[in-house]
Amino acid sequence: MKSRPDLKFEFTKRRCCRMYGPLGQALDLCIKNQLLQTDWQLLSSPFLNHSDDDGGWRGEFWGKTVRSAVLAWSSTRDPQLFQCIRIAVDGILEAIGPDGCISSVSAGMRLRKWDLWGRKYVLLGLERYYLEIQPDDNVKIAIQRILDRIINEVHAKKNGILATGEHEGLASSSLIGAVAEAWRITGEKRYLEFAREIIQSGCSAKHDIFLAVRQGIPPSEIGDAKAYEMLSCFKGVSEMLDALPDAYRSSVLCCYQAVRDHEIMITGTGGATNFGETWFNGRFRQTWNDIGKLGETCVTVTWIQYCGSILSISGDSAVADEMERTAYNALLGGMKPDGSNWTHRNPTPLSAPAPKNPSDDQMLRNFGTPFDGHDCCRAQGPEGLAQMTRYAVMRHSGGLVINFYESLDAEAETPFGTRVAIRIDGEYPFEEDVRIRIMPEYAERFTLLLRIPKWWNGDSRLYLNGVSVSAQSGQYCRIEREWKADDQIEFHFDLRPRRERDPGKNSFYAFFCGPVLMAQDSRLPNFGKPVPQVLPELYSEPGFRKTVRFSDGTMMCDYADAGNLFSAENPLQVWVTLQAQEDEK
Repeated sequence: MKSRPDLKFEFTKRRCCRMYGPLGQALDLCIKNQLLQTDWQLLSSPFLNHSDDDGGWRGEFWGKTVRSAVLAWSSTRDPQLFQCIRIAVDGILEAIGPDGCISSVSAGMRLRKWDLWGRKYVLLGLERYYLEIQPDDNVKIAIQRILDRIINEVHAKKNGILATGEHEGLASSSLIGAVAEAWRITGEKRYLEFAREIIQSGCSAKHDIFLAVRQGIPPSEIGDAKAYEMLSCFKGVSEMLDALPDAYRSSVLCCYQAVRDHEIMITGTGGATNFGETWFNGRFRQTWNDIGKLGETCVTVTWIQYCGSILSISGDSAVADEMERTAYNALLGGMKPDGSNWTHRNPTPLSAPAPKNPSDDQMLRNFGTPFDGHDCCRAQGPEGLAQMTRYAVMRHSGGLVINFYESLDAEAETPFGTRVAIRIDGEYPFEEDVRIRIMPEYAERFTLLLRIPKWWNGDSRLYLNGVSVSAQSGQYCRIEREWKADDQIEFHFDLRPRRERDPGKNSFYAFFCGPVLMAQDSRLPNFGKPVPQVLPELYSEPGFRKTVRFSDGTMMCDYADAGNLFSAENPLQVWVTLQAQEDEK
């Protein structure tokens, strides 16, 4: 696979990381109660019976679920999950037609509706299998046959890629990432040229989305504002910047900044209207009660993926802050506690009582034909969890990077080839103290970068082998030294509550403990009422991982635990108002 000279941070050659904290535990539950319970043969059936002729998108579920499973296996090495993945891959290889076509629609429906979208996910699933599990020649040949067929069909279309699929070209154009991956796997120049062709189309019938974002047009006015599909197009471009003019690097970074500044809500996700799937200036409207649904889980996962690319390109610690906030709030809070299902969208509204709702069977709801309970967000939820393991420990030109502090075991390799084992212990982000052991195979001098969160303050502390180390909030702490197997780093994070005001300048406030968003829950005292103006104190309440208590007895818990009964009888509320001064007396 071709190298990426444009990357500031990259995955280490020994890309192995096993998380044991909240995200790792959630991934284990998803494997046990979701992925291992999947009917993998059913997922390939739409490509045999062409059941998407009704306009559905059953074709996406194979690729989305396989991608989640492969990345989950890469972290956990679960043997049962490996067998499931093999069944899935064998099934899809058998479904490829003699002409290389893999489509969930019949011949007369090709390139319409969600056809290319589904084929894209087949490519992405096979590519991830090839890269993460086994570089199987049969899989490589299948990737080439599928993609060659797509190229021929698209070139036969009068207006090319923009004349296919949904959302004015955005959905089909998101094929960029799969095409770029095929180019890196095979080295075939025709794939690079096809990816460039899609990019040069602008990816939208409305305008060139890459030019639009550089011109400062907000996400809600780019293309048809479909959040997930748009981010997927930019994500694809981010993976091939070394083969594109410099302007596209600017486009990729501008997209990140625009989405962060205009769309990402306090929970760490974005999207509004209908099912929470459309950019709608959500950062400034998130306390409104009349903008539809908020925060599709597919947007949550794609935002984590996109932030991962931006982190690799920029080496900016603030991007890892964004990933952490999203993962511990919108993502973890979108999963049922047993890992069996996910919300399609976050509780709506955020400034009034609202419950979490599990996703339903999309095909049954939309077309009257059940498809084993599958929903796009349910398929992608585990992917988001597993993505965090990929970016926890990375490599830079002078050494290693630690981005996240959940308990974990990781193996990395320095740029100089030395194997390094890294162990993180503690109950972060719910407890203050973290211990990190750096264990190189041989003593070696390199620079270790430690992410210091933006919310780090003077009461947070960092030590190396018992000696205090200075650290600045919102930056990487650089420690260059000869590392030995007994070296130990200790963090004490100040997780006392802090308050943030609604960016829309309304009279609402939210509360954080470190990266963890707090929320009112119907099981806790004074639910739905204004809170005192004095900050709350940390408080231990059985049944919740993190709670705070105000002077009048009002309590909040971590967003992931808030409303986790997933029922109308257990609503939560994130944005709250403050009591008037006289109410506190």
